[in-house]
Amino acid sequence: MGYQLANHPARSDPAATEPMVGHCAWNELATSDTAAALNFYHDLFGWQKDGEMDMGPMGKYNFIRHDFMIGAMMDKPDAMPVSAWTYYFRVADIDEAVKTIRANGGQITLEPTEIPGGEFQLNAIDPQGAAFALVGARK
Repeated sequence: MGYQLANHPARSDPAATEPMVGHCAWNELATSDTAAALNFYHDLFGWQKDGEMDMGPMGKYNFIRHDFMIGAMMDKPDAMPVSAWTYYFRVADIDEAVKTIRANGGQITLEPTEIPGGEFQLNAIDPQGAAFALVGARK
């Protein structure tokens, strides 16, 4: 039996301040105008910029907070045709998730990569062509 999220609700708890398997753990916007996006979401939801990380030629990774850290915004790469959000869903074991994705006809487009804090993230495509992202520990 492969890795399953069956015992976890397939929803995000926007008030969750602690990691919860099966929930959205990180929201990331790649945009053509980061300053305008920061202003737009601040005016709409009250989101605040809370620091940044220099990513060299890729620009700044602008952290966003709404009571707690909810994600980040960055300049979209030139190869990306449009601005888009990526939602990272939390899994208990990133390597088990890779096995399950592959066993069920999905494709990994970015292998698990360590991120600040020691967890790993990946990007994938489901069998129908929808892109998604996961984040979790390596057990």
